[in-house]
Amino acid sequence: MDSKELYSIRSLREALAGKSVSNIDALITRINKIKQEHIEAEEKAKASKEEKLTGIKEVQKLVKKYGLTKNDISGIEPVSENGLRDGPKRVMQARYRYVDVNGVEHTWSGQGKTPVLLRTVMERDGTTKKDYLISDNNQ
Repeated sequence: MDSKELYSIRSLREALAGKSVSNIDALITRINKIKQEHIEAEEKAKASKEEKLTGIKEVQKLVKKYGLTKNDISGIEPVSENGLRDGPKRVMQARYRYVDVNGVEHTWSGQGKTPVLLRTVMERDGTTKKDYLISDNNQ
């Protein structure tokens, strides 16, 4: 049977012609089982949607109560079960500022390897990292 046969009484009669009543009852039992699965899936989806809407309403109440903004909420960093941050590591503050060979200004935190562009500028100008250190007054 294809899906077209399921929607037409005439096609169903033709498909079931010559079948015994017990075969038809077995088919009806299987169809009812599939029907029940669909009902349960729809109920689960509806409950999930209602739970989500309830959560959204609770968040909206808290936002209104505490006068929160999008920036306040988007700045929240997820925390794992052990209390450590799961999100990205915080960005290191720039310690060095330099202008590359193309005249574009860059900064570097001083962590990791020296950037290739900075090394190129130091070789070209005969300078050291200390020459590009950002002082507290220049930030």
